[in-house]
Amino acid sequence: MNQLMQEIRQQPEVIARLTTEHGAQFQRAAAAIRTRNVQQVLIAARGTSDNAARYAQYLWGYQHRLPVALATPSLYTVYQTPPRLADTLVIGISQSGTSPDIVSVVDDARAQGMLTLAITNTADSPLAEAAELVLDCHAGVEQAVAATKTYTAQLAAVALLGAALGDDAESLATLQASPRPCSARWTPTTTSGKRRPAMLPCAPARWWGVGSTVARRSRSRSRWASWPMWGPRHSRRPTLCMAPSLW
Repeated sequence: MNQLMQEIRQQPEVIARLTTEHGAQFQRAAAAIRTRNVQQVLIAARGTSDNAARYAQYLWGYQHRLPVALATPSLYTVYQTPPRLADTLVIGISQSGTSPDIVSVVDDARAQGMLTLAITNTADSPLAEAAELVLDCHAGVEQAVAATKTYTAQLAAVALLGAALGDDAESLATLQASPRPCSARWTPTTTSGKRRPAMLPCAPARWWGVGSTVARRSRSRSRWASWPMWGPRHSRRPTLCMAPSLW
């Protein structure tokens, strides 16, 4: 079993550990947020972490009616014109916690007196040091290039914080019961010549970030034609459409 598959199969254990052994950190963060007059959320993230931020946009908007926006780090690092903030919770999401542009967004927000929070897999990273509050994903070292367990841990962290903010015991119980062993078996797909299968993740709005991540991984790891598509509004989860070829 290669390193990537090993880390994929570690995901249920990581999420179970995050929801049980390390659940107190979400209650502490929620308590700190409640003490501030937070009217909106600004999230800085890159790559797959950006897709976790998109999940937060829909989830927290639905749960708490909070406007959640995605930061534009180039305004900070290239143009030196960061936006003026008021009553804003600013969050940096980064697996390594070392992205200078993400750190710069959090640094500036703290200088403006905003409450700042880091969601990272590296508790002693520059991002964690810059933020006032830290949520550690506790996913362990990820050696494969493709983010797997760190990404799903970020999704779980977003969901756990949302439940803690609303003091939602039912959602918390659902999250604690959700991890299941990865027992699915995939039949290897072989392709010949230039004809490759196409994968089209169909994701409803709140799962758009997950669909985008699936498409990105399919393109980079398998060289399949893959783009996310909007799923039906009433759908509760993403679905996957396969086609023999698009070219």
